Amino acid sequence: ISCRRAAPTGSSPASARRRATLQALAGLGTLALDRDDPETAIKYLTRASDLAPKDAGIAYALGRGFAKRGMIAFAEQAFRNALRLRPGQPNATSALGQLLVQEKRPGEAEPYFRSLLGKRGFDLVAELGMGDVARQQERFEEAVESYKRALALKPDHALAFETLIACLGKLGRGSDILQLLNQRLGEHPEQDRWRVMRARVFEAGGRIGEAIADWKWLHDKHPQNGEAVAELARAHELNGDLDLAASLAESAATLNPDNPALTVVRVRRSEEHTSELQSLYTI
Repeated sequence: ISCRRAAPTGSSPASARRRATLQALAGLGTLALDRDDPETAIKYLTRASDLAPKDAGIAYALGRGFAKRGMIAFAEQAFRNALRLRPGQPNATSALGQLLVQEKRPGEAEPYFRSLLGKRGFDLVAELGMGDVARQQERFEEAVESYKRALALKPDHALAFETLIACLGKLGRGSDILQLLNQRLGEHPEQDRWRVMRARVFEAGGRIGEAIADWKWLHDKHPQNGEAVAELARAHELNGDLDLAASLAESAATLNPDNPALTVVRVRRSEEHTSELQSLYTI
């Protein structure tokens, strides 16, 4: 927060005390925000705002405190106040855009993110914001391009990658999803999250053998993880490996007998016979 500079020498002691108090309150409020203590931050920053109602930095910081506290209407008012006092201020612009997207108001958010495009230090948040706006408006092709640009700026941004995958799924572009997942797993083979996603994409495309390979890799890595065993059992069931599926399903149930997410895995031992096994099959 940038409080006003000290007045020239000769200012009254009362003015000097007021400035010192303002700086102290703003500093304490910022420190509380950094410590993720919005309640304390709001207390100090509200007092600072009362002393300096035209300070855009304090208004922005107060908005952050309200947002962290879940006081959305107050946060929006504070961010708009910061922009009224200092039009175009990028931190407040970004914060207001993100808040509006969070509140599912993409049409209102779009101009704020658009104004940040090409602004040094804010390219990433602008592209992510434009992607979120397009996604909420079901303009998935545009969302895909925005998330790709965001990933070009920050390749390890997990949320951008996952949202890109989701948008490609909405467009039915399974081959593009597999290409991205294969690339990501080539770079980070130990990432369980991407392997789970790829296994599910394989299954959706009927490529059960390849899905089994991914589930087996996860099971070998986490042999005591009941969900990994259950997913491998389900994949083998889909592949017609019924005895192996039954054995794995029983192992899953042993590992997690009290899991409330259990459901019944139906394993067909033949075309005429069906048996039910209780297992930890998490859908």
